Amino acid sequence: MCLFSVAAVKANERDSLRADFLQAEAVKWNINGTPYKDKYKSFDGYALQDYFQLAQLKKNILMKNEAQIADFLSLYNNTPLDWSLRKPWLSHLIRYKYKERFIKYYKPSSNKQFTCNYYQYQIETGVDKNSVLPHVTKLWLNGESLPKECDRLFSLWTKKGYRTNELIWQRVMLAQKNRKYGLVKYLFKLLPQKEQYLVELWKKIKRSPKQVAQLQKFKRNNAQETFIIIDGIKRLIWKDEVLALSVFEKASMQGRFSNNQKQNILKSLVTAVARSNDPKAQLWFSNLEREYIHSGAIQWRVASLLRNGNYDDLTTELEQLTVEQQADRQWLYWRARSFERTKQTDKAQLIYQQLAEQRSYYGFLAAAKIGDKSVLNHQAISIPGHLNDNISTMKAGQRAMELYRLNRLTEARREWNYWMTELNETEQMVAAKWAHQQGWYDRGIYSLSQIGSLNDMDVRFPMPFQNEFSKAAKRHNVNEAWAYAIARKESIFMSDATSSVGALGLMQVKPITANYINKSKLRRWQILDPDTNIELGIRYLSYLQKKFNNNIVLATVAYNAGPKKVYRWLKAEPSLPVDAWIETIPYKETRDYVKSVMAFTEIYQQKQGSGESPFIQLIEMQIE
Repeated sequence: MCLFSVAAVKANERDSLRADFLQAEAVKWNINGTPYKDKYKSFDGYALQDYFQLAQLKKNILMKNEAQIADFLSLYNNTPLDWSLRKPWLSHLIRYKYKERFIKYYKPSSNKQFTCNYYQYQIETGVDKNSVLPHVTKLWLNGESLPKECDRLFSLWTKKGYRTNELIWQRVMLAQKNRKYGLVKYLFKLLPQKEQYLVELWKKIKRSPKQVAQLQKFKRNNAQETFIIIDGIKRLIWKDEVLALSVFEKASMQGRFSNNQKQNILKSLVTAVARSNDPKAQLWFSNLEREYIHSGAIQWRVASLLRNGNYDDLTTELEQLTVEQQADRQWLYWRARSFERTKQTDKAQLIYQQLAEQRSYYGFLAAAKIGDKSVLNHQAISIPGHLNDNISTMKAGQRAMELYRLNRLTEARREWNYWMTELNETEQMVAAKWAHQQGWYDRGIYSLSQIGSLNDMDVRFPMPFQNEFSKAAKRHNVNEAWAYAIARKESIFMSDATSSVGALGLMQVKPITANYINKSKLRRWQILDPDTNIELGIRYLSYLQKKFNNNIVLATVAYNAGPKKVYRWLKAEPSLPVDAWIETIPYKETRDYVKSVMAFTEIYQQKQGSGESPFIQLIEMQIE
């Protein structure tokens, strides 16, 4: 497939072709007629000529058009255009039971209906069952209910003895994790009578995890019992970490766990024990092999020591980390802070100076500590002229950019992401710069982060919608750099961004928040409108700022986790310096969020060349 366009079109021609494309795309054409062929040819040089063809093929899914469909699928194999046509074509072949053709055009995907039909059709057309049915095991072992098209296949698979009780329990655990309780109930019915005692025991453990401590009730020491014990320990860990530790050690001595299962349990257990104040838990943690002490456990241990203001033990704890862990900027910073608090000023200054050379939350804190200005280490991406010309004429890039201009953002990002797989690292950097220059800021940010090219501050921290941000920030007395930092963290400036909890747009405003701030109900499309979204987000920042006495750290935490949780965390902790308080936030997502936003605020503050560094205030701030 040609990566470059045959002929580029000028901007005024492109505008004319764009309007013609939108009109022609909406109509159903006879793809075998001369008018269609002439219209298709009229789009020569236009980036979305292929999308016009795609739209018409989708409207003409008929067996008499198989050759044209096959040619298109072959030409655009593995591109975003592929699945858009292959999916309706495969559905058509299923509907009319063209089994051999379905097998010919099938490609593996996440579509379970297609996968089941593929295996079923293979068997029906004479493929050896024993070469097909082993693949069905992976398909069946799923935490979700599967489509009815799979029933015949699973019936044969079961009849041939592939479904075992151990597999049933594995699927039970997957379904339980996905909260598919109806599926769990169905799977229980598949178990033989001799294993019903395990069903009842597991139900009791779910209601009261302490029941898992009665290991004598697990009589057969088989894989099914082990599944339940592991699940029970994981439930118990967050209710009684000391008892969970005791059960884990006893079950381990009985040889119940494989090495992988031990590792799986220890991920959670070590974290829970690290945050425990129980002497037994602390003794176990102190004797634990360092390889098991991951960053999450270190975080909780450090947080516990900070809550108690125990900087002597903090110094000892950090000195016991592995060499690799000690090099982490987070633990370097806290070594410096522990040295500072224990009057080892020279040691603290040396580490602060080292960290202050880095562009990061901890680097900015360190710079403020020693009175230096934070460094951005900006290095603009340098683009050779010929490479820039090549990038801007590549077909996938042109398609992505034109879809972006048409505000077909999901399709545009799909094309862009495919295009990145076709480019080497240097070309990806150039493409990211090109996206930035064209005003497609989120692809510039995303693409550079994917390849670890992090030093072009203009591409990574753009300032779109400047007029809207500036006016809203002034109107509501909010630091514009802070507002930009929130938007950058929330959406990387994707105006159509939608989160799993329903937050929308550039500032990721939830509908309930939008309606509260606006004092009237807004529709989804209104909240997604960039101007409205910026206004709502900044008004909410202003509201939180006032609620927390102009403390932007607490307001930032509340923007992510909600004001109620902030009040709860404030009540739980004694008076702490703000850097220590941030480390004690129970939610990792929120800890990372506030650190990122503070760092981004510093970066935008410097880019705007106005105002004092937020980290100057930060190092003096006390959370009461």
